[in-house]
Amino acid sequence: MGRIEVLIGDITALSVDVVVNAANSQLAGGGGVDGAFNLSAKYIFHAVGPVWYGGQRGEPSLLAGCYRQAMSLAGELNVASIAFPAISCGIYGYPPELAVPVAIEEVKSALEKNCTLQW
Repeated sequence: MGRIEVLIGDITALSVDVVVNAANSQLAGGGGVDGAFNLSAKYIFHAVGPVWYGGQRGEPSLLAGCYRQAMSLAGELNVASIAFPAISCGIYGYPPELAVPVAIEEVKSALEKNCTLQW
């Protein structure tokens, strides 16, 4: 089974097969991954996370779906590593202390099903 690491830093500098980009629903350019050049990643997945409205509009389920879908696609592509940003925790206002358990649970669940991911 793979392992989960939590890092603080520039996701574009990681040597991984997949970098997940926290995107907006229009996939309009901004900073971050879409502004980076010479990525070592083979793939970039765009994940549109939920805007935080106090948790009353299904935000945890929507956030879980972002991680679940990215992990599923990574499994289909048979990649060994994937890096996620803190989806929705920036301008979308999702509290990190509530987002992290959702992210960890979804990634952990996917790792239990997919042995190709190593890091």
